[in-house]
Amino acid sequence: MMRWEFGRYTINTDKSLISADRVKEFLSDSYWARDRSKELIEKTIENSFCYGVYHEEELIGFARVVTDYSTIVWISDVYIDRIHREKVLAKK
Repeated sequence: MMRWEFGRYTINTDKSLISADRVKEFLSDSYWARDRSKELIEKTIENSFCYGVYHEEELIGFARVVTDYSTIVWISDVYIDRIHREKVLAKK
């Protein structure tokens, strides 16, 4: 598990902290995954390396990496809540 803190924000790779309901809410606002079911989102979280972005305790961002942990990395589903987008969080 990895954890980075900066100001009132934290990025954490602990999947147990990620709410599939909140990720569904994020992705419902996207053009690429708005119709994804909660069940499919749960499966993608389970089978990917995931990053949660938190403002204090609230999940405000998400990204996942599909990888073989050797040579291939594909970054997917990067999303930051609209309220927090001006903070340059996706670049972190």
